[in-house]
Amino acid sequence: MIVTDFLKGGRNENAFQDFYKAPQTLYNTQISTPYMPAHEGSKAFHVSGQVKPTLWVVLYRSRVSPPETETYHFVGAGDDLLIVRFNDQVVLDGSWNPHNVSSVVAKYDCGFSKIPNKFVKGSSVSAKVGSYYPMEILIGEQPGGEFFADLPSRRWEDARAQIGRVEAALRKRRSRLARRSSKKQRNRKATSLTRKA
Repeated sequence: MIVTDFLKGGRNENAFQDFYKAPQTLYNTQISTPYMPAHEGSKAFHVSGQVKPTLWVVLYRSRVSPPETETYHFVGAGDDLLIVRFNDQVVLDGSWNPHNVSSVVAKYDCGFSKIPNKFVKGSSVSAKVGSYYPMEILIGEQPGGEFFADLPSRRWEDARAQIGRVEAALRKRRSRLARRSSKKQRNRKATSLTRKA
């Protein structure tokens, strides 16, 4: 319901008034969140005790100005939710289950994303240097489990390389944690065998 209201409501400040709002405000210059447990969302806002790791959304609002007068496309993906509204128009819906509110120009497969719709390239927007435009980015998680959102801030080719580096670093970290966990389990077994002897 909240997502539907957001999609229909333009820049409606009241769309979120009936829902809990974290007191902590976070600022972001780029949306680039690799796959992680969904509870990290509430933890980032210091509300893990009050908010479950399901059915949460984060709304970023800003006024932006382009570096050049140009026609732009946003490219992104979200598990479960990533919607971009630029100058009061929804120009990208890269959600797991898209809401069919913006056109899809192209899809890209990065090889690591579990999202069935892949990375989506949204409809074009024209922007002039020196002009400022309202922009909103809505990200969120529905059932819990894992969360992911990426809205690259560079040319797609550069962004794809950056995403690959982030994912590689995350895989190394997971592997390292798995090895530590395995080593701890072996040490516990050895300790219990020593006690029995």
